[in-house]
Amino acid sequence: MTNKRIAPKAKSTVTVLNGGAHRGAERNLDALLDWNQLSSRHALVPRYVDPVPGRATALADRARERGLAAESIEGRIEEEVRELPEGTEPLILNLDRADTIAEVLRTTEGTARTTLGYLLVKLPTKELWALRFAIAPRDTEARSMARRLFTAIANITAPRGSSFVVGERAESAHVAAEPRFRAWMAAHTKENLGRVVAGLPPDGWPLEATADGSTSRPMVVVEGNAWRDPAVLARELVASPPVPLIRGEDFVIAEITPEGVRLHTVRLRLTDGDIRVTGLLAVTRDVLPSPESDAGSSADASHARATAIERSERTTATRLNPLYTTD
Repeated sequence: MTNKRIAPKAKSTVTVLNGGAHRGAERNLDALLDWNQLSSRHALVPRYVDPVPGRATALADRARERGLAAESIEGRIEEEVRELPEGTEPLILNLDRADTIAEVLRTTEGTARTTLGYLLVKLPTKELWALRFAIAPRDTEARSMARRLFTAIANITAPRGSSFVVGERAESAHVAAEPRFRAWMAAHTKENLGRVVAGLPPDGWPLEATADGSTSRPMVVVEGNAWRDPAVLARELVASPPVPLIRGEDFVIAEITPEGVRLHTVRLRLTDGDIRVTGLLAVTRDVLPSPESDAGSSADASHARATAIERSERTTATRLNPLYTTD
């Protein structure tokens, strides 16, 4: 019996429309290169779309120099997606403007494409967070949740871009931490591109956040006319969660009001399934501890109340206390 050597089949190409061709897209090149090296069946071809003259072309050139076939379009991603033919190829958003992310999510509603996206956010507390999402074609609830969040973020974002987040005017700790956050994003890209190309749903939660570049937390979005007690808000969500929540792990509530956005980190306790609100905000102006319930002196209670009010205002992102974002 003779052994026959089977010649490998040529890889079929999968064009991935990539909104944005700046810092985020460039840092994500390695994820696409690694994916192509691992896949024996498909080869990704990113098509970079950016309105800044020459930017998409320059990134496509750098990608080709590294062995990644790439194309470029000078234009706006929100306009390009309107002209896309029917298809299932994924869409990646490396955009620094939250309003553009929201518009693309709105425009692609009802299509068969999975949308991946990433955003770095510098909070008013000077903490660096990162957001990532993978919205499946028919997940209308997740799409609506993400669209509402990015619309709210856009309304309270200072127009200064990457220089204040991870650039020359950023906190030195944030510049040092950027590689961790980029790796967190790249891992998401590689994992989900593989699943989408194979016809499988995305992995993980539709919308995720990290404050350290390694720990992923599901994020849920709640809108209201005024700020609410975070504990009450969390218990209502746990009673009817919009996404699966795991005991013993944290999740993040993005609370949106006409005033701005607040983030609450919540722990669903392992022992009894009860909740504990931690992280950025534990109280709001409406639910501060009363002097009667404080075990200390009235002076201590007054001080605690004043401190809670100050912290509540300081950790709320508004137009007078804005965010900074970048791709």
